[in-house]
Amino acid sequence: MESDPKPLSPLKRIRAFCLECMGGNRRLVRDCPDISCHFHAYRFGRHAGDAPDGLDGPPTMPDGEVRRVRIVQIIRRHCLACVHNDRKAVRECTGKKVCILWPCRFGVKPKTVAKMRARRRRPRELALPGLEGLASRKK
Repeated sequence: MESDPKPLSPLKRIRAFCLECMGGNRRLVRDCPDISCHFHAYRFGRHAGDAPDGLDGPPTMPDGEVRRVRIVQIIRRHCLACVHNDRKAVRECTGKKVCILWPCRFGVKPKTVAKMRARRRRPRELALPGLEGLASRKK
């Protein structure tokens, strides 16, 4: 898996994962019998309910209300199931080159992870007691 010029959306990543799971055969993805799979309702690369021919309805609550779930959270659930609910193992996952879902394993978009890491790594201003006004006087 090489770095793409345009990163894939989480939905397109799920579609690619399902195609890989079924050996690249679109018809097998369409007829996938595994309804217990986290991605079953999203295997067409669309939100649940947007599937062709109405094959899958959107996930619903017991009262019939449609439930909206962020796709990256579904990928996170899959990643946790892959490593038997070990959050540390998800963080340390080495599947970067083999798993199309790897960038979304934290349950947030990859850009968000990059921003959070950059924010944590940037140097912080040192605040010493008694020197609060000193910085404003130097300018």
